[in-house]
Amino acid sequence: MTPACGIGTYSHPMNPLRRVTSTLATAVTVCGLVAGLATPAAHAAPDFYTAPIGFDTTPGAVLATKVSALPVGSRGKGSATTVLYTSRQVDGTPVAVSGTYYVPTVRWQGRNAQPTVVVGAGTVGQGDQCAPSRAPGRQAPVLDLLDRGFRVFQTDYIGLGTPGEHTYLNRIEQGNAMIDGARAALRVGNTGPRTPIAFWGYSQGGAASGAAIELVAARAPELDVKGAYVGAPPADLSVVLATVDGTAQVGTLGYALNGFAARYPAVKALLQTAVDADGTRALTALSTQCVAESVARYRYTKSSKWTTSGLSLPAVLALDPGARDVLEQQRLGGARPAAPVLVESAVDDDLVPHAQVTALVARWRASGASVTYREDKGSRLSVPGSGAAHTAPLRSNAGPAGDFLTGLFDAG
Repeated sequence: MTPACGIGTYSHPMNPLRRVTSTLATAVTVCGLVAGLATPAAHAAPDFYTAPIGFDTTPGAVLATKVSALPVGSRGKGSATTVLYTSRQVDGTPVAVSGTYYVPTVRWQGRNAQPTVVVGAGTVGQGDQCAPSRAPGRQAPVLDLLDRGFRVFQTDYIGLGTPGEHTYLNRIEQGNAMIDGARAALRVGNTGPRTPIAFWGYSQGGAASGAAIELVAARAPELDVKGAYVGAPPADLSVVLATVDGTAQVGTLGYALNGFAARYPAVKALLQTAVDADGTRALTALSTQCVAESVARYRYTKSSKWTTSGLSLPAVLALDPGARDVLEQQRLGGARPAAPVLVESAVDDDLVPHAQVTALVARWRASGASVTYREDKGSRLSVPGSGAAHTAPLRSNAGPAGDFLTGLFDAG
């Protein structure tokens, strides 16, 4: 495919947290997706990642493509195309998002048309250099799906690789990026509107997949969505943030609050008074980092060291009605999934608590959704808060997740 790079100016919100920022919890999964340490590129995106002047604002419109590299370990498993496409911010503003479209060499053996699986990556960081399309790395989930003969589209999410703040764990924007990524995949692959679609994600990706399956019926009823895999999702951030604070992955708190302050004035205003000088420096730095760098610099830091009050940032958020409302808006389970869902959680998950996942399952089942729940019994020996008990099930659940989706595709 001939590369088509759009070059021009791009209107996007400036990062409101270059002066202030703070911490919010989330699942972080290294999942083989963590980019290596790099000189922080902040948000100075290369030309390919910047939308052209007057770009097509149709959701899922393809703005540019270029041939790209397959993930490490692909062993000739197909072809890869980096895609710039249109999605929507939480207020409906059109925005350019990047992602990668993979076509396998493995032949699809299913009874129906070859499907496309839209993947939301686990946490990679907040700097543009961390975007999966810019640092393919060892993306085990993508390779597993290609081995099954699925076409795969992996979104970079809004603001990751492209101009603007990466709105980490913003339910609407992650769901939009997944849904519009499906639309873009159909256009790039020229596979037709009846191509079977599924969403796949673990950790941050699990939240994105869960949001997409909740939103797709209203946002993209034309898509033939068969189901979703929702692995270890941070479904209730008011619970997850209190768990992650002070762990090896505390840097992800900054990613989340950077993103929330970029969209929600209540969070921005709160952080301007709640975060001290040390917190401001830390959170500004985190906005340009990948996970490995954040872990190396901030692991096991307590967010109370970053506040003017000495309270933890989760506590500061919990005391503020506006911030509490923002967190509530991110909670999964408020809408019925559009298709069958497989949810997975480990009982000893040390970053994304098991109980808030089972609560999500209960909410979805109460809505009448078809939900299969897979519980990982855990019992791993690991340092509490290291994230090991969170990341390990990604591999053990890859086979069951793939089988679940294959079954849905074969059922038609």
